Amino acid sequence: MSQQPPDDKFYRDPTRDLTDEEVKARATQLFEEPELDNLAKELIAAGWDVFWRKPPFGKSRYFQAHKDGNFAYVELGPWGFTLSTKHVPHQRIGTGFNVKREVGSLSVEDVEYAAKVICPSPFEEYRNMVIKYGDFRNFLKHNGWSPLYYVLVRDGQLIVGKALAA
Repeated sequence: MSQQPPDDKFYRDPTRDLTDEEVKARATQLFEEPELDNLAKELIAAGWDVFWRKPPFGKSRYFQAHKDGNFAYVELGPWGFTLSTKHVPHQRIGTGFNVKREVGSLSVEDVEYAAKVICPSPFEEYRNMVIKYGDFRNFLKHNGWSPLYYVLVRDGQLIVGKALAA
């Protein structure tokens, strides 16, 4: 029995039918949750790239931040923010270490710390296994995701899908 392709409505690019003006208008509010939206905008203002996989606009509850070859992961859950380091996936140590978990707020400095730290002290024994990404293209390569799945805000500009591959 052959497998049928998935129904397109579940897999389609939510920005596919939007004009450039509509995409820019939606970029004024990146996330529904004000705390997550404000932190992302503070990071962008401080020169960070902020990116996430594409659910419908505003629906994501996490993002990743990149600056100067360093990456961090920020998630807003029901009990607060979780902040993690990011590194190349490893079978034994995963993709990052928690730095803060379920806290009420995060600052640009918190994210900067998480992005720069190689391995938090409780996990020091794994330090030699950590390989940092270095740049966005290397991130895409090691995660096996097409740029089409990402939304990136760089220098205040919203870059969606295909433009990331350029």
